[in-house]
Amino acid sequence: MISFIFFNLAFLKGEELIYHVYYGFMGAGIAYLRVIEADSIYHFQAQGHTNKFFSIIFYVNDRIDTYADTNFLPLKQEKNLHEGTWKKSMWYNFDYDSLRVYDSDGKVSKLEKGAYDVLTIFYKLRNENFKVGDTLEMLLFADRKIYKLYALVEKKGKIETGIGEKEAIKIVLLIDKSGEYRGKSGLEAIFGGKGGLEIWLSDDERRIPLYISTKVWFGSIRALLKKIK
Repeated sequence: MISFIFFNLAFLKGEELIYHVYYGFMGAGIAYLRVIEADSIYHFQAQGHTNKFFSIIFYVNDRIDTYADTNFLPLKQEKNLHEGTWKKSMWYNFDYDSLRVYDSDGKVSKLEKGAYDVLTIFYKLRNENFKVGDTLEMLLFADRKIYKLYALVEKKGKIETGIGEKEAIKIVLLIDKSGEYRGKSGLEAIFGGKGGLEIWLSDDERRIPLYISTKVWFGSIRALLKKIK
């Protein structure tokens, strides 16, 4: 506990969170959230793959790596995606001087100051000070667009996980569909679906994501923490 308070971070280098992923009530696979580096540069990694049974239906093996500064602003993102028969590897470089994002497809996207990516926004949330009833506004860069998100701190409760029952805080992430932030993408299916993206963080100094869920057109996707390394 002392080490987390000393570094003023909710995580340390080497943290690995392992989740069981469900599509509806069907076990679909395993997901990992890893902290590879946590010094002058943060290196976060998310990886997920389907299990043998679900791979017969639809195979997935995705990995995203983000390198960020100590304010959680992304510097580079790398994607290695394999979904069904489709494969894609690409990178994004974030330039805050020109407020542009350059990618491996040769495209240039607009960037706004203070915008996070899909990984850094979770780690930023873990290090925020908030209480029930608060609403946090955050900017997210994804799919070559900027989105405004609202993080609603709804309530406290208990969550049963693979590491036991835990005191937790429920946060709902909702996408702003108005004005300049309006757009259609796969991201809106997750954050803009009915109820948004629901996250339960442990109610302690580590703020570990214990449970993540979202409703999509075919049902729901849920990730439940099973193990911490």
